[in-house]
Amino acid sequence: MSEEQTNKNGKSLALLRIVVVVAALRFARSFLIPVVLAVLLAFILAPLANLLRRTGVRQCLSNATVVLLSFIVLGGLGSLIATQLVGLGRQIPAYQVNIDKKMASIRASSGGIVKRISSVAHDFSEELTPASPPSAENKSGGMRPVPVEVRQMPFSPVAFLQTVLGSVVDFLIMFVVVIVFVIFMLGQREDLRERLLRLGRERQPSVTSTMLDEAANRVSRYLLAQLAVNAAYGLLAGVVIYFIGVPNPLLWGVLAAILRFIPYLGIWVAALMPAALTLAVEPGFAKALAIFGIYFGIDMIFYNFVEPFLYGKTTGLTPLAVLAAALFWTWLWGPVGLLLSTPLTVCFVVLGRNVPDLSFLGILLSDEPQPLSPPQRVLERLEREAESDRKAA
Repeated sequence: MSEEQTNKNGKSLALLRIVVVVAALRFARSFLIPVVLAVLLAFILAPLANLLRRTGVRQCLSNATVVLLSFIVLGGLGSLIATQLVGLGRQIPAYQVNIDKKMASIRASSGGIVKRISSVAHDFSEELTPASPPSAENKSGGMRPVPVEVRQMPFSPVAFLQTVLGSVVDFLIMFVVVIVFVIFMLGQREDLRERLLRLGRERQPSVTSTMLDEAANRVSRYLLAQLAVNAAYGLLAGVVIYFIGVPNPLLWGVLAAILRFIPYLGIWVAALMPAALTLAVEPGFAKALAIFGIYFGIDMIFYNFVEPFLYGKTTGLTPLAVLAAALFWTWLWGPVGLLLSTPLTVCFVVLGRNVPDLSFLGILLSDEPQPLSPPQRVLERLEREAESDRKAA
């Protein structure tokens, strides 16, 4: 078999492996998502557990302390958000009059425009829709079609309650599974590391150790830095919201810090909620628009000045790779994939740097420069000139 044919077979086999892996990630997402969430939480909690062990605390006690502290923090945030939402719900009836006035003013000021636009759209659709020819039965004077009335099923509180409870139960089950995985991963992380090293020892023992260390360090540093950055973002947003007079600034600050973990969409969702409340409270629209500008401005400051200083080379990804990864993992795993896109892509880039068959991942996604050598530049320029000559001829 020739060398060219061997290369083609190798590329085809690599492409087949990629397709199989993507299909497995797609169809096994119900099992993989809790495991991946547990691994990322273990990356966040492992440095704290190691710090407690250095102070002389036993491993089992340090792991239990870290998990208990995480429960306390999550429970405190949950109770804070619930308390704030309950108070906000009690205040909403007081804003109902202002909401009705604002909706009436919108309808009065834009009613003519809306009617004209809808009329033009209706006429345009009528022009584009061809007239249906009369049926043979109508031409011959036969029976006309019987009109059919479509009725919507009545609202069933029992069915709605079953749907809501089903979603809540699924979430609670996944939450419990993630917590159990985190506890076992923290307690047996050295054993898990040795098992993974044993898997790769037959071919490349040092490469497996390098990949594990690099992936763990990069993901752990990135998640901890992101936690600090998002907490500072939420604090600053809450303070600004407080000074411009929006009710419940503590709630909006906490939600801004949490939602900023979602790339690209998180800050807009976080800004939408206080802006909607401002529309109900304030008579005008200026303050609601100012909230979007404030959230976007703070995010730009963090993105351009704070994050490059703290993240540095932590992720090892280009901005385009981060965007492409967000789209890919959202398509693969939905909203959870968007949340996990950057850490997962960091792991794949580490694989691409250390596994020759996956080197294309490092070339496409890594932030390391990939310049062509001088001979490659000359060859590329000659091929481009030859292609231009063939097109001209």
